[in-house]
Formats: sequence, C-alpha cells, structure tokens
Amino acid sequence: MEWLYCTYKLVRKNGARGIDGVGAEAYEGNLWENLTNLLTVRKLGASESVRVPGG
Repeated sequence: MEWLYCTYKLVRKNGARGIDGVGAEAYEGNLWENLTNLLTVRKLGASESVRVPGG
C-alpha cells in the first residue's frame, strides 16, 4: 500500500478532476480508505471507473 501512497503524492493536485468528478482535495479527505478501495478494485480486475464512497 505504501507504493500506492507514494505514487499518489507524485500526482499533480492542481490538474483536472478525475473521471468520477472528484478532485484531489476531496480524495485526500479520506485518502487511506480511497487508496484501499482503489487497490481492491484493481485486484478484482475491474476495468472501469468505480465511484469511491466519500470521495
């Protein structure tokens, strides 16, 4: 999980919102849960965007 956190920290935060419409500030509000959900979705092989609750 640490690698995912480090990668997130490298992402430019003043860019456009994600495909789900969530900006960096909102995503960071619940960062660890959002990253955990992202990792879980990827492990399950989901190939499309998934709305992260609270994000």
